[in-house]
Amino acid sequence: VAVKVRHAELTPERIERDLRSLRRVAWLLGPWLGRGDAREVIDELAEALLREIDFEREGRAAESIARDLNDDPRVVMPRVHWAATARSVLTLDYVARVRIDDRPALEARGVSAEAVLAIVADAYGRQVFGHGLFHADPHAGNLYVVDEPGPEPRLLFIDFGLAEQLSPQLREELRLGVKALLARDVDALLAGLGRLDALVPGREAEARAAL
Repeated sequence: VAVKVRHAELTPERIERDLRSLRRVAWLLGPWLGRGDAREVIDELAEALLREIDFEREGRAAESIARDLNDDPRVVMPRVHWAATARSVLTLDYVARVRIDDRPALEARGVSAEAVLAIVADAYGRQVFGHGLFHADPHAGNLYVVDEPGPEPRLLFIDFGLAEQLSPQLREELRLGVKALLARDVDALLAGLGRLDALVPGREAEARAAL
């Protein structure tokens, strides 16, 4: 098994105390974000940090995403051992693995980066546009290729502390946004961003130029 243990000082109370200090100096971010935006960034950070230290929540998210992708043999989610899991300890199956960005190691095993990328794209597409619960921390420390014989790769997900549940409205807007992007339809893309309140008021012209 692999055992993830929370550092003793990372308690909700300690994080809340540190965040109170951060909120007192939020005005320093004003020149870059604006006062309201700075508060929102800190609030989102607070929510994410408190979720990440709850390992029981992480285990439930891992199981939910595993169920959603259960019919895809190319994707592996480590099994949670609940008898040895609590809010501060998470115990999972250990899976031998290779880092997704270790190209020489993948090539030595006959695995192409293109084949791995296809699985990543498909797995995230199914999470985002399927049930809407997705692994929201995709970097090379959380995505691996299972170390096993054969050129057909299997993708291993770990660390579900930042799993996010998307609303049906947001999933639909993302679908429309991808469609607009593929069609190079800037008007449709801007309209969708506007419906999501993702455009800074008065900055529409800059957003259009950037797109």
